[in-house]
Amino acid sequence: MKAFSFFIFFAFVCLFYPASASYAASWCQPDTQAVLKIIPKEEPVKYIHDRSFFDLSKVQSDTVNPYGRHQLSHTFGLAHRQFQLEQRVDYKIMTWPRTNEVCVWIDKIDVKVDLAPTIYIAREYDRGSCHYNQVLTHEQEHLRVDREVTSKYLGIIEQELTKFLQKNRIYGPMRASMQNTLSAKMQRDVSNAINAVVKEMEKERAVKQARIDSLESYEATSKYITEVCDKQNPTIAQRCDQIMKKIYRR
Repeated sequence: MKAFSFFIFFAFVCLFYPASASYAASWCQPDTQAVLKIIPKEEPVKYIHDRSFFDLSKVQSDTVNPYGRHQLSHTFGLAHRQFQLEQRVDYKIMTWPRTNEVCVWIDKIDVKVDLAPTIYIAREYDRGSCHYNQVLTHEQEHLRVDREVTSKYLGIIEQELTKFLQKNRIYGPMRASMQNTLSAKMQRDVSNAINAVVKEMEKERAVKQARIDSLESYEATSKYITEVCDKQNPTIAQRCDQIMKKIYRR
């Protein structure tokens, strides 16, 4: 099973300067090329072993229970990969005093993405045991697929922002009183371009992660644990069986 979360932050920085007479013919033009940077950073995987399988079962997951919405199931492992995106846009404002107009353009866009993966494995499974390794393999697959999807869509974000800058980098000229309106529109447009891609990424992630938590996958894992791991580690099997009996007696 898995759980993923998103955090998106936005920041805008403005550089302001007046136009000189040399800009009289075409003053509303950028003086430099726009800079676009996509900067992903992933923390090492953090492993948590102090939660019981009953505690992990209470954690809400994005994946639908493959046994049906009203069926009780317990979780021996969980993968969580936080996705935090921070967007910074630097833009320049140029004024043309003769007509009391302003021109705004994007100078630089930085998109920083922090990824923090965590794997939880129930404390009932001793580290290094067959049970533990089976669950670990399953949760690592969740992280592998998530890296694959996010890597793909960070590339798409870069492509879409490149297209955006080619078509929509300059805002204006418009009368000076519209300066705040122009900068606000720029903020919305850049944010919308990124959010549209993130929304598609969330959809694809959900589909691919659900495949890992399919009924067939769950049953195959359960069968392996019963037929292989329980025989290799009967103490763990007995411990879990006793806990399950207590839970079902409630």
